[in-house]
Amino acid sequence: MVVVLEIALRWYMIDNIFAKGKSGNTGFDPQLFIVGLLFLIPRLLMGFGAYRKNFWKVTGACRLRMSEHLVRKFLVTTPEAAPHKLQEELLQRQNTEAQSNSSTRRISQRLLKRQTKSLAHDEAPGLDQSVLLINIIHAIPETIDVGLHAMLRFFSDITELFLITLWSIFLAVRNDPSRAVSTVAPCVVFPIVIPIFLKLRGDKAFKLFMEVERAHFSVMAHIDDLTKNFNLINDYSKKGKFADTFVSKTKHHIKQIVARGAMNTNTRFFPELVSLILVTGWIILAGPTVGTPAMTIGMFLTNLDIWKKLGTVWCQIFRIFMEFEDAHALLVSFANCVNASDDTRQRKHLSEQLQEQEHQLMREAAACHQDYSRFFAIDDLDICLNSFSHKYMDETVVRELGPLNFNLQQGYFYAVVGLPGVGKTTLLKYLGGALLPTGNTCGGTLFVPPHLRVLHVTHAPLFFKGTLMENMAFGVHPGDEDGSVERVQAIFQKLGITNRTSKMLLTGGQFHPDEVGHSESVLLHLARAFIANPDVLCVHKPVITMDSRIGSRTLRVFHEFVRQRGLAKEPKNFPRRRKRTCIITMNRADLTRIPDRVLFIDDKTLNITVLQDDDREAQARSLLTQSFYCKDQKY
Repeated sequence: MVVVLEIALRWYMIDNIFAKGKSGNTGFDPQLFIVGLLFLIPRLLMGFGAYRKNFWKVTGACRLRMSEHLVRKFLVTTPEAAPHKLQEELLQRQNTEAQSNSSTRRISQRLLKRQTKSLAHDEAPGLDQSVLLINIIHAIPETIDVGLHAMLRFFSDITELFLITLWSIFLAVRNDPSRAVSTVAPCVVFPIVIPIFLKLRGDKAFKLFMEVERAHFSVMAHIDDLTKNFNLINDYSKKGKFADTFVSKTKHHIKQIVARGAMNTNTRFFPELVSLILVTGWIILAGPTVGTPAMTIGMFLTNLDIWKKLGTVWCQIFRIFMEFEDAHALLVSFANCVNASDDTRQRKHLSEQLQEQEHQLMREAAACHQDYSRFFAIDDLDICLNSFSHKYMDETVVRELGPLNFNLQQGYFYAVVGLPGVGKTTLLKYLGGALLPTGNTCGGTLFVPPHLRVLHVTHAPLFFKGTLMENMAFGVHPGDEDGSVERVQAIFQKLGITNRTSKMLLTGGQFHPDEVGHSESVLLHLARAFIANPDVLCVHKPVITMDSRIGSRTLRVFHEFVRQRGLAKEPKNFPRRRKRTCIITMNRADLTRIPDRVLFIDDKTLNITVLQDDDREAQARSLLTQSFYCKDQKY
């Protein structure tokens, strides 16, 4: 609108003020004063509107919501989902191969290992740390900028183009209707030429854009890998190799950026080139007629200005279309991340099933024990596995853990013992809720009372940036007495954590695990689980790095956690506290005398045997030795 007004004002000044000698007076001219104000005021209003646009909260709100959805999706995308889905796909392929002829089956068995590695790459989680960072830092801001700002500019340019075209037609009809066709011709040329050019260059431009994004993602993934595995790279003296790989990936990224930038430069110049050709033709053809009644100087310069403006506006529109193409690919990437598969619906459905099953069991328990209150009926519910099984691929053979039939009573300390690779970790992930008993890989039923607060603790000690107290109270609600400094120090003392580390609770400085060493980090990792005070505690290999003395002391703390229904709690509140259940995994026999119940997973049958209380240590040592020799003989 402002551009059309300026074109009209210039035409008016040339033909109605300067050409007629109305500006010969050197004094104040009201007409020029008004024209000057008409040039100034719209631009000031546009500048003020552009300034206020930053406070509309539209861009920031959209960016906040998109980033929030992406982070929430990242948090509910379980890392266990990819291997779980991989196992289902492999089992499905195995069933397909079983139905094929023998020759095809032999060939497929030879290729199954290779397919497994390829499938593991294809089924990688769709939303890892690198993808999350790229989308939040790059994709979301670019998409919002194009989707809001560029869209506003697009409508502004279209409106401006429409008004310029109307003004061009008005001048042509007003001055010389016979020249209307030649005057309006540029308004028709651009809408025909520009879309054809966009269509011809679209596929190549999209391909170059995707190459740049792939190279960008490759660099980000390499940096993510480097930061996560810095200690490994340092220990094996591979800094030079990783630096060279980074340089190689960065060079490839820069090469793709240069190729895309060169094409975009040529592409952006095309509307300007069309405008220059039209302007040149107008100067050559209409220039000789300037000064005649049909072509005044103002008319000639106004048409020249209109054609330049047409080229400028179409160039802007063309660039916006290019931004739309780039934003489309970014939006597709964001949509794929937000729509990545997760287990939220499965967890909701499973929770509803468990709640219904719990209510049924509570009614049955209440009918059998009329003197029991509702509270005790809930605490008497067992963790049940009924014909529960888990299938997985071992090389090219389908193996099955189970079927398992046993109940875990609440209020006991359980240890699952077996050699590495027999399924202890998988079973504990199911019990701890890290894996869901759904899909083709599972059979039977697994019932964990849904009212119980279950905590699944990994083997590797994990800490976030913050103070030691913030790390220790991570599983406690703010203000809860479970997170008091006194209780945390008491638990530290039970686990044998040094006074030096205990004093760090009061310093308030940022905690670094390297300051305390690996052994102390493992104890702090376990202390955080005890401080959280869950109803069911599932811990992977808590004593694998400990000697018999420290391991025995640690397991006795687990035992005290179960017997006292929480550590460092008020004894007078014992009757009002729920029972505590603890389940751990280990592959050693010397500490099996401490847990209340020991479950042994046989390597050959993949079934669970409950060891007798008489001499569990000797039984576990004998079974582990037999399983070891059987496994060694097998391979």
